[in-house]
Formats: sequence, structure tokens, C-alpha cells
Amino acid sequence: MIFGSARIDERGKISGGKAGSQTAKEISTQKAYVYKGGWDVCIRIKDKKKREKFINFMKWACSTSLVGYDQSQRWTLNHELKRLDYNYTRLDKKCECDCSSLVSCGLIVAGFKKINPLNTTSTLEDDIRSKYPKDFTFFTKNYKNGDHTKIIKWQRNGDILNKVAHHVGAILSGGRVNTVKKAPKHYDGVFPKLPKRGYFKKGDKGLEVKRLQNLLIWAGYPLKQYGADGDYEDETVEAVNEFMRDCGFKKINGMFGKKSLAHAKKLKR
Repeated sequence: MIFGSARIDERGKISGGKAGSQTAKEISTQKAYVYKGGWDVCIRIKDKKKREKFINFMKWACSTSLVGYDQSQRWTLNHELKRLDYNYTRLDKKCECDCSSLVSCGLIVAGFKKINPLNTTSTLEDDIRSKYPKDFTFFTKNYKNGDHTKIIKWQRNGDILNKVAHHVGAILSGGRVNTVKKAPKHYDGVFPKLPKRGYFKKGDKGLEVKRLQNLLIWAGYPLKQYGADGDYEDETVEAVNEFMRDCGFKKINGMFGKKSLAHAKKLKR
């Protein structure tokens, strides 16, 4: 994962340097790491669009020469952004920030207008919690389902990592992808209506056969050669046989009837 933050001025000091980035390292990216003793909190923006806006701002800040590091002039980044209604792409004047004012400005750019642009690492979490409690998720050291503060593994792009009185930045790329699976659902198509005899067999044709074929395809029995063509021929017969075997039927005859339909209505995928 790649971590972006405001780090140090061109002389390796916290203040007194020239405006803007002199070394391309004052505001920059590096391989994500765990701060000594662990980060205090991992803060996640819930809204995907706002998270992307925050990431884009942070990436821009890490690549432009217009923004440098200086704790004594940390207010100047917000001053210039506010003048431009936070349209950072229009910035044309060199300015300064530190790690916490950079992240705070990024949150304002993302749409969280009430955030204090001059937060410190000591005030940032409380400021977000008090003003936007429903818009963020907070993973602290006590979070049980994956340690977001001591292991670089569980974070997603846009996650803010904060260490009180020390440092703050954000994951900008390489973050964990949301792998939450959707709950299986019943078939939401139209189930076939069985013919009067009570079952489909080879040679049948028509709309109801086509509905049966669509059901089979959804259930995981692809009709690769002809698809749902409305003809109950060899390919459909074999798909029905496979379905019956998977259902545990003792009699495998290629005929789709009441028992097969009942099983199909119980399926979830």
C-alpha cells in the first residue's frame, strides 16, 4: 500500500523553510507503515464519492511543487484554498501545511465543510466524530475484526491513519478491496408453467421451455451451444439430468417435472 502525508521541510526541519516543495519530498508518498507503538485510529470515509475526492486531493498535494511543509505557516494552504472555494486545481501560489492541516483541508475538499482546517493530530479524530459521526467509521486499537492500527493489511484507499501528537496521513493506493459478498437470493425470473402432463420432455418447444432454460442457466447449468432457444433438445436434457443429480434424485430421466420445479424454487444463488 502507498501512504501519502506532509512530512518535513527541505532542510529536515519542521519550520522556517521556503514556501512550496523544494525537494518533492516535503509532501510525498511512501510505502505504508505502522507508526511506532501502532496508529491510534484508522478513520474511513463511508461515502465512496467523497472518499475519491479526498484521495485525489491528497495525490495532488503529494505531486505538486506548490505545497510545502512548515508548521509555523500551516494555515497558508487553507488560506489559499478558501480563496479558490477549495478548487485546488486552480492553485497558483506557493503555500505551506503540516500533516494534520493537509488532511483537514482534504476532508473539506471532499465535502466535509465543517471540519476545522487547522486541526492537529490531537484534535482531528474528535473534530470528525463530533461533526460527522454518521459519515465515518473509526477503527481503534480495540477493534476486533482486523487490526487496522497495527498491521498494514486491512486498510482501504482513503483510510486516514492518525497517531496523536506525532503524525497523520492516508492510504492512497493498493488498499484492500471490499470483498463482502451479496447474500444469495431466490430466482427472480419467471418460473416455467408445466405442461398438462406434468413435466417437460425432449421435443417440447415454446415459451415455457425457454423459461425453463433461463432458470437452468441462472442455476448454474449453462446451455453453451444453443442457450435459451425454446427447444427441449439434447443440451437441455443433459442440463436437466445434471440438475437432478445435484438435487439427489434417484431417477435421472431428463424430464423436468413437479419435483424438479419445487427444488428449483428453493434454490438461492
